[in-house]
Amino acid sequence: MSTKIMFIEDETEIREILKSMLEDEGFDVVTLESGIDIIPLMKKHQPQVLIVDQLMPGKKGTEVIDEVRANKTYAKIPIIMLSALSSEADKVSALEMGADDYVTKPFQSKELCARIRALMRRAGEAAASEAQLDSLKFGNLKIDFVGHRVLIDQSEVSLTLTEF
Repeated sequence: MSTKIMFIEDETEIREILKSMLEDEGFDVVTLESGIDIIPLMKKHQPQVLIVDQLMPGKKGTEVIDEVRANKTYAKIPIIMLSALSSEADKVSALEMGADDYVTKPFQSKELCARIRALMRRAGEAAASEAQLDSLKFGNLKIDFVGHRVLIDQSEVSLTLTEF
């Protein structure tokens, strides 16, 4: 299964070139020309990575990031800011607003693909880590790490903290 990317870019030529390049690298790409109504579109397309241009009419990339990060369902999706703005202040601002990476235009396609794959690896590792930390099941035994409880056949086993 290929990684699904949602790419938001207002310039048609850049959008089409990047879509083609990413598809050639094996990614499944959905493109949008603006970040308006981003949450319903994310719900519809279920992207695994979001690439957002900063300078767009209507809604800036940082506004899109802010909206996505505020949404419980999509708050942890990896986001790459793609922009012609290359000052340190622009990069720092986008990263502090919630972007996971920042790529300046012009960019090399292989580097962008490597950055996408790195974000996906980290997102997968984080999800696996979170899933493992919540609880562990083995047959009729369940260890609840959050509640510090051990259950056998749904009956709680009385343990001290040290025994747990």
